[in-house]
Amino acid sequence: MRHWNNPHKWLTALAVMVFLLALPVAAQAALYVERLEWKADDGKVVAQGRGAARDQIVVLKDADSGQTLARKEAEDDGRWKLEVKPGYAPCRFLIVAGSQSVSSGYTNSPPSSCSIQPPAAKLTGLSVSGPSSVNEGAKATYKATATYDNGTRSDVTAKATWTVTGPATISGGVLTAKTVTSNQYARVTASFGGRTASRSVTIVNVSATPVLTGLSVMGPASMNEGAMGS
Repeated sequence: MRHWNNPHKWLTALAVMVFLLALPVAAQAALYVERLEWKADDGKVVAQGRGAARDQIVVLKDADSGQTLARKEAEDDGRWKLEVKPGYAPCRFLIVAGSQSVSSGYTNSPPSSCSIQPPAAKLTGLSVSGPSSVNEGAKATYKATATYDNGTRSDVTAKATWTVTGPATISGGVLTAKTVTSNQYARVTASFGGRTASRSVTIVNVSATPVLTGLSVMGPASMNEGAMGS
């Protein structure tokens, strides 16, 4: 207690505490774009900078369409570099890392023309999914899925044209099986964007009347006179 009775020492300790509390807290460096270039020879965009947190995911977006072009973890020192061939030349970019974001144009000579919208994806495939068998009189739903050259997939069930061969009808992907006297086969086909896809379906007979195919009699082969058998 004698230590704190000395006003000079008490004031010195208080000054040290105030100084420590006043020290600024180390802050993360702001996200910064050092380089954003268009490589005309191969249509590549190269973005490079610093200011991300260690191992933080950095995302490069087309600022006009919002489409994500590339994503990659930052280095231990917060530096990052992304390379992508978007298939077109965006006009402006948005770089996002956590809660930080920064927009940027090209830091070198921009392309002769840029696009604020990515080119329309090209349809490369179509598939039909749904049950492989349906009971007579029942309904079943089928789905048409389109695939595109940018790797995306889309449900086009409502946009496709549906047809069916066999004992069934179909509309909007919903198949209704007709009554059959035995199991029958049908083929469901969807058409969209110049592509077609189909699926084979079994229409199952579930209401047929049983047909007598044989008769047999069972019982003892011999009996005593006056006895009863079963």
